[in-house]
Amino acid sequence: MEELLTEGEFGFYAPTEKIRFLRFLVALGLSRGKLTKWIRKGWLDLHGPIVDAEVRGVRYRFDLRDNVTDSKVLLSSREYDRREIQALTETAGGRTFVDVGANTGYYTLSLLERGAAQVIAMEPNPPTLERLLFNLKINKVSDRVTVIEEGVGPEGELEFFQTAALGSASFVKPGEDSPSIRVRTRPILAMLIEAGVETVGSLKIDVEGFEDRALIPFLQNAPERLLPETVVMEVCNSSNWALDPMELFTLKGYRLLQETRGNLILRRDAARQ
Repeated sequence: MEELLTEGEFGFYAPTEKIRFLRFLVALGLSRGKLTKWIRKGWLDLHGPIVDAEVRGVRYRFDLRDNVTDSKVLLSSREYDRREIQALTETAGGRTFVDVGANTGYYTLSLLERGAAQVIAMEPNPPTLERLLFNLKINKVSDRVTVIEEGVGPEGELEFFQTAALGSASFVKPGEDSPSIRVRTRPILAMLIEAGVETVGSLKIDVEGFEDRALIPFLQNAPERLLPETVVMEVCNSSNWALDPMELFTLKGYRLLQETRGNLILRRDAARQ
């Protein structure tokens, strides 16, 4: 499956006339709830799971079988995670965006399209990483992205649980029949220093319940210049946290800007920059 996904020129899996009606439904804004599931099934039946498409100026090779983000970006009538992307964009223009748990590149590519000068993208899962690199290549932005093929955490190695759904792979959530691999981990701060980052405009973190162990050491030890102005943090897996980082965020001058279905959007007081 991976050979198919990362071989061939962009456009080889372009949508055909068979799914023209389904694309029309999405364009009309009708892809919601149960109808979205019907549209997804139609794509799989009429076109197949692998799709080359341009969405809001960004090229992607999607796989509708094993990545929820791919399905949402391709099939949602509205921009996926619109509020999160907008908040990150407000402080990333001409600056560095840090994407912790980059998946196949949706946030990375969206922020580059909206003016981020560079991205530090951290992704330890080998099949996900391969697709991330492919999406960077077809958008010709590899020179603006430093891809770190490691997990965030303490210096060393940790057991990493892979799952059928790429976005659910995790350090803390072994599931049924989830194979595990050992991956190298390093603190966020060490990665940024090695990458030569001077300042950070925005940071997104989505690491499936490991956000606390990744963020707390960073917030405790990072110099002021490396503390991002905007943070988007996934919280839908916070039941797996050992500690709550919110008190530390407050101490560092952050306030809650917005709360979405699965994320918190935090903004640091400009006076603290």
